[in-house]
Amino acid sequence: MLKQFNFSDFFSQSVRCLKILGESYRFFKVNKLWKGIFEHKWILLLTIIISILFTFSLFSDLFSYLFSSEEIQDLGLINLEEDYPNAKEKNKSTAILGGSKFLLLIMFEVVIFHFSVKTLEILNNEKYVTTFGMFMKAEIRMIKVLIRSFFQSILAQVILWFLLLVSGLDFLMPFLMFIVHAYFIGNAFFDNYNEQQKLNIKESDICIRNHFGAATTLGIIASIGLMIPIIGPLVIPVLAAITANIYGHRYNIENPSNQTKEEASVEEIA
Repeated sequence: MLKQFNFSDFFSQSVRCLKILGESYRFFKVNKLWKGIFEHKWILLLTIIISILFTFSLFSDLFSYLFSSEEIQDLGLINLEEDYPNAKEKNKSTAILGGSKFLLLIMFEVVIFHFSVKTLEILNNEKYVTTFGMFMKAEIRMIKVLIRSFFQSILAQVILWFLLLVSGLDFLMPFLMFIVHAYFIGNAFFDNYNEQQKLNIKESDICIRNHFGAATTLGIIASIGLMIPIIGPLVIPVLAAITANIYGHRYNIENPSNQTKEEASVEEIA
């Protein structure tokens, strides 16, 4: 399974993603993408309420994670009778932290889908007609993607917990699970782009694994940004959605050849 992930291009993809992330705010501002949201004030109000509730929930979970149990004292020896309960509690808290972010993406899918479509409209210079049914379909797909990601992250957590506990490196667990959750969060944003390219969830997942560096980097930035009270949950899903769609369009991630739009245009002219 790990062979499907493109680890070799991680840093180059990461740099590309960061560069596009820097462009996303200007893209949002120049093209006045906020107008669609203000036309539907109930969406804006709902978004603010969700942001407040998520901020409260996230910091409650974070507090619980930091102070839920004592740290394992003896890293050289494994005492399952004493260490397992602590590790189990930490693993549960880590899963809750990741699950909170997944839940936020589900609640914000209407907004994410909206900005994904608007971004592609501008990039492709086309007018996309969106219906309520399309928003519902996108919402259902996001739920499926994140349920899939949640169980995959739990599997990764169990494997990592066993390997790290045996080797006495369990203190690395929070960091490694942060990376795992970050990838799946980035995956969710990129899947919105692939959905517009008519890829099913499995096909989308394969394409995103080939851009592992970009998905993980976007997920890391999003995870950190979501920690900013109120503002983070309001702004980050929008900027991340724009970034994922610009990256997907520019680097043609739905195409296995990974050929950029610019390269394709040059070859057509030639």
